[in-house]
Amino acid sequence: MVLPGLFKHKKTSETIPKKSSKTRDHPSPSRRSVSKSPTKFLKESDPRSQPRKLSSRSSSKNILNTDTHPLNLPPEERERRRSAMSAPPDPPPTPMDVDQDGDASSASSSPPPTDPTSYSDANGSTNDAEMEDPTSPVPPPHRFKPTTSPPAKPALDPEECKALGNKYFKAQDYVKAIAEYTKALSVEPQSVTYLSNRAAAFISASRFDEALADSKQAQELEPQNAKVLHRLARIYVNLGRPSEALEILDHISTFQIVTTAERRPAMEMETHIKQAEEALRRGTTGSMVIHALDQAERALGAGVEKPRKWQLMRGEAYLKMGN
Repeated sequence: MVLPGLFKHKKTSETIPKKSSKTRDHPSPSRRSVSKSPTKFLKESDPRSQPRKLSSRSSSKNILNTDTHPLNLPPEERERRRSAMSAPPDPPPTPMDVDQDGDASSASSSPPPTDPTSYSDANGSTNDAEMEDPTSPVPPPHRFKPTTSPPAKPALDPEECKALGNKYFKAQDYVKAIAEYTKALSVEPQSVTYLSNRAAAFISASRFDEALADSKQAQELEPQNAKVLHRLARIYVNLGRPSEALEILDHISTFQIVTTAERRPAMEMETHIKQAEEALRRGTTGSMVIHALDQAERALGAGVEKPRKWQLMRGEAYLKMGN
């Protein structure tokens, strides 16, 4: 369906005569009415016989109004617009295309950097001075409860290390047992149990000086721990210090019964040393001194060096014997 307006425009553009460059002065209405005949006057007054003036809408054939309905446009203009609308849009660049174009294309395709201060904060206000309203009330600060994170679990479990150390101790692998007890002490260095267990492993490995250090530290932490004190007395006997072992046993007897069997190693060693000292003081034969020292040395721990006092007594005894 074609509207009449389309043909109307064509007819108007074809029938409009060209205006002559020279304009003639029209006579005044009074003179024209007198000189012309009534028939001619009627023809001139008839609007259909007068040439239509060119309107601004149809003054140019090439100027088209953008608000004009598509059906009122010329065929070529409609065809041009239909072709423009049916043409597929240009596909946007893909990331692979951007990577292949290099720095220039990536710089052109990347969005312009935005100012981080222009974003709104958590209360809905913005940092931009132009958008702030001085009359608006300041929002109250957010109140939150700080969440306390649970304590971090240690990388080593001391109880697992202790259990593994006990396993090695029963298997008489004292080196590995000492290593496991040491790991447990690295997590809990003030544990009396771990110190006492490592001291026992040191005794079994004939490392009495290190065992003495662990036992003394455990005694300082728990002075009334009978197990720790008995082990300390045993270490003193193995090191050839029976008098100190008897002092520890006397301290234990203040709060716990100490049996004769528990006192016997320290008492026998102390007795043999006193016999050697008495024989030297009386000037008796040196063989009595040597025999007493031999009996005392039997209670020493394996690999323990003989006390210097005992060595001097043995040397003096040899001098008396003439050897």
